[in-house]
Amino acid sequence: MLPRKILYSFYRSRIRFNSAPSERLKIRIAQSKEELECAFRLLHERYVGSGFMEPHPSNLRVTKYHALPSTTTIVALWDDQVVGTVSLIRRSQYGLPLEKIFDISHLTATGDRVVEVSALAVDKRFSGRCGEILFPLSKYVFEYCENYFGADHLVIAVNPSWIGFYQAILLFEPLTEKQVS
Repeated sequence: MLPRKILYSFYRSRIRFNSAPSERLKIRIAQSKEELECAFRLLHERYVGSGFMEPHPSNLRVTKYHALPSTTTIVALWDDQVVGTVSLIRRSQYGLPLEKIFDISHLTATGDRVVEVSALAVDKRFSGRCGEILFPLSKYVFEYCENYFGADHLVIAVNPSWIGFYQAILLFEPLTEKQVS
């Protein structure tokens, strides 16, 4: 339990950001059924491997939000192979997945556009490689949400062990958990 300032400095000191990503990396909206399947397979593999879910017979992790037109799935391709994925869920009449746990009424009360960053996974072969996939993917997400969705706010639900990273590096702020009565 280090003070926030020291913890954030630690996270930032560990980052070696390459401002010129490899030419082998391409990031785009998933363009085919095959790319979506690869993304959902990668998501399943990483979620099962992290203990976030039990294995599913399909070897895919897909939520009901992935079927909505308000969701966009982005893939990171390394030599045309899916090595990263993230889904952007625009708030609709169905709400956002994290609204079951977190209160975002202060963001939505004025009609602001809120987008949930969800279903993030990076191939384990790229873990520990200084954000070689994660940072360009994050940059794409921010620019896409700003330029195409006109998003006012991005929200994300993360494993508690990663909260410091998301606050220190990607500048997310904690949301208030809903009170359950």
